Amino acid sequence: MPDIITDGGSTVDLSKIEEKYKGTGRLLLRPSGTEPLVRIMIEGEKMEEIKKDAEMLASVVEQAMSRL
Repeated sequence: MPDIITDGGSTVDLSKIEEKYKGTGRLLLRPSGTEPLVRIMIEGEKMEEIKKDAEMLASVVEQAMSRL
């Protein structure tokens, strides 16, 4: 998985997000093998934090993919 994703305006350091959930959860970000999309999965203890991080990642990935 790349360490950094950028959409031209926002930059996300995935290693920081992975570190945030280390020990209590995990981050999985990968392209689908069957559909033209990127799958984002976050497991952790605080649902509000997970939702916030997942929505932010989805937004950055969506913007980055739209530039391709």
